[in-house]
Amino acid sequence: MQIGTSWRFGTPIPDAVPQAFHSEILAIESSLTGKENNYWKLTSLEGQPRVALGNTVTLLLSDTGAVERLDPDAANTTALQRNAADEDDDWI
Repeated sequence: MQIGTSWRFGTPIPDAVPQAFHSEILAIESSLTGKENNYWKLTSLEGQPRVALGNTVTLLLSDTGAVERLDPDAANTTALQRNAADEDDDWI
């Protein structure tokens, strides 16, 4: 089951978003331009919260409580490596 919320780039972060994401979201918003018409989306899949700004960046909250950043331009991030390792678990 997947649940979540969304909000427009540059607007106040909803209360439903875990506090751990707030500083990273604000840092990303201050460094990006031209995304004002995009939306952040908070989802939680299998208990793992994630926040995404379109295809630009995704933030994950790890099991240890650390925020991991998935950046399409940084293919060697820890979270990307972990997700790539999970690709083979599609079993019946």
